[in-house]
Amino acid sequence: MGVDAGRSWTDRPTKHDLVAAALAEHARQLGVITAELERLPDPRERLEALVRGWVEQRTARYGCRTGTLAAELDKCGVGGLDAEAGKVIRLLMGWVERQFGERGLSGPDGAALTLVGAYQGMSLLANALRGAEVMAREGARLTDWLDSLQEPPGATCRRTPPPAPRRCPTSPR
Repeated sequence: MGVDAGRSWTDRPTKHDLVAAALAEHARQLGVITAELERLPDPRERLEALVRGWVEQRTARYGCRTGTLAAELDKCGVGGLDAEAGKVIRLLMGWVERQFGERGLSGPDGAALTLVGAYQGMSLLANALRGAEVMAREGARLTDWLDSLQEPPGATCRRTPPPAPRRCPTSPR
């Protein structure tokens, strides 16, 4: 009984298949994280919780997995996977932009680029320097920045309903 060597090789996933599966998993995990964050009532709270999550991850040891993979794939340009990695980062940027938009801030796309870019930079430096304190310090700086952003006067978060009118204790129900 012979074994077809060509057949046994083609049954195994290729490097392309493995990287594509890893990117799909990164996108799935991002969906899980953002769905959990969506449970928070305020977009500022959601963004601050996102930053806390970044700081609490093991990013200082390994860097941002998606960002690192995107940079490496860009170097070799393997079968369009570099563009696929970019799609995962765009998913994050889109979600962050929507949070800034809900806050009523002007230029939510620029604010999203600033926040996600800062995360990529701090995770790269924390990884290169092997210093979790980089993540903690820069995470605090990002949280302070988020707190410093001012919504336009009279703006309310579009997702947050207005408070219910108060009833006078003596008024009939």
